[in-house]
Amino acid sequence: ILQLSYYLDKCNSKPLIINESSVDLDKIFSEMNLYTVKNWYLDLIFKSIRKFKSVLLNEYVNLIFFGIYDGYFHYTNDLNPNLKSFLNERIVKTTNSEVVIHVRGEDYSIKKNKKIYNNINSSFYIKILKDHIKLSNQKLVFLVGNDKIEVQKIKRELEFFFQEVNFKIFSGVNHWEDFSFIANAKIAIIPNSTFSYCARLLSNKTTY
Repeated sequence: ILQLSYYLDKCNSKPLIINESSVDLDKIFSEMNLYTVKNWYLDLIFKSIRKFKSVLLNEYVNLIFFGIYDGYFHYTNDLNPNLKSFLNERIVKTTNSEVVIHVRGEDYSIKKNKKIYNNINSSFYIKILKDHIKLSNQKLVFLVGNDKIEVQKIKRELEFFFQEVNFKIFSGVNHWEDFSFIANAKIAIIPNSTFSYCARLLSNKTTY
């Protein structure tokens, strides 16, 4: 979402072509009147050129070629207005929640990726809960995440430190319901994940 937001800002209403292979995204892109192609060779060629230029210039560079954008992750503290409006209109109603913890596992937990992603463990959530959340007023805290094993692990560790709090796992019917659940929460504690970060960019609610 962050990358798409960046590209939408860059294209300035010019035609934008997205090379992607996600069936789930097809409908979203079509509703936003964005052109998509699914070409593995095109993806490989663009990534190779971008990598070559990055090595040559000794810095990360983006490739823009006849409306086709290919680039690296871009941090932003806001989303493209059109994309933000599009997402907000599609947020679904979920269980009311005061505090939600997003747990990221899967590829973040793989040994070779831990140094890249700086995997967040339970100590991060414990510190935030101790320093910023009045747990005396919070008897129920939700956890949400796609990696069920990692979520259960974090839940057990939090229960050990905060025995007076009821930690409950929220399981949405799909990724979009999980995204909406994080977006709707009054307070969210999130890892270094663009999934939950983008959900929180849709509002000005408290986020740690």
